Amino acid sequence: MQEAMKTNQTTTRVSLLLVAAFAAVYIFWGSTYLAVRYAIETLPSFLMAGSRFLIAGSILLVWARFSRVYEKPKLVHWRTSLIVGTFLLLGGAGGVAFAEHYISSSLAALLVATEPLDCAFKLAVAEKPASEFESRERFGNRIFGRLAFD
Repeated sequence: MQEAMKTNQTTTRVSLLLVAAFAAVYIFWGSTYLAVRYAIETLPSFLMAGSRFLIAGSILLVWARFSRVYEKPKLVHWRTSLIVGTFLLLGGAGGVAFAEHYISSSLAALLVATEPLDCAFKLAVAEKPASEFESRERFGNRIFGRLAFD
């Protein structure tokens, strides 16, 4: 009887933590798109997105610098970060900020949230495992197809 009571309490606690985690994601993640909506009223879209990246990156760099396992970034790390950051700024956060001039922040959040499902569906339809190597030509065709049909 006592063990069943413990199991019930544990299940209740885990359920509450799960609900709290989802609530935090909905509030913090969802409010980002609302904040973007207000920010682009006074700042150009890409300047606002770039400023967010610069501030967040600076905070992470300072945090990493004071960690016990800090390793000074090498030139290859900076180069990779520049490439990834450029794509994230132009295609990710900057693109969403630009799009929010024309769509609501809730629709922007919904479209970004469903992107993993969209990718999984397209991979399933193509009957191609995600881990399989793609040739440059096939990758280019896939990108063109996404742009043409999405």
